[in-house]
Amino acid sequence: MWSHSTFPLDCHPDIVTMAKPLANGFPIGAIMVRDHIAKSITPGSHGTTFGGSVFATRLAHHVLTRLSSPTLTAHINQVSAHLQSRLSKLQTHFPTLITEPARGRGLIRGIPFTDQTIPGKLVDAARQRGVLLLTAGKDAVRLVPSLNVERAEIDFAMDVIESILGTLSVDQ
Repeated sequence: MWSHSTFPLDCHPDIVTMAKPLANGFPIGAIMVRDHIAKSITPGSHGTTFGGSVFATRLAHHVLTRLSSPTLTAHINQVSAHLQSRLSKLQTHFPTLITEPARGRGLIRGIPFTDQTIPGKLVDAARQRGVLLLTAGKDAVRLVPSLNVERAEIDFAMDVIESILGTLSVDQ
């Protein structure tokens, strides 16, 4: 479920902090720590503004249970692979705009551009066509779909992106 979990254990962080998304927007805060760190945390040595209420922890338990379900994780893996297959073609189709492969992992991806004016133009044009994108720095567009995104929604968004890039590449 955690991005670092696919790396070797010696690459895992000692401490991971979590907050509102843990309880689907309800205020909560939590940390996940390695065993050797947990042994040094004693009652009273750690405090939190949004930790520990029964309702919040029950919500967090429900959210984590849903997020870690094999059905959802399989779905995420499938649509992530499909998104990657669509993104991998952009560099070939638009070599004057994109010279590097898409960045990121899973459903959190970034499309890097050679011209810093392109991300803003793409975000604006995509919004007009019903696709919400974010800029990431000066040279990239970030794609962050919801975890329950469907393959057809990925295709729609990528079709819009490819159409806009086709227009922008002609203007270059």
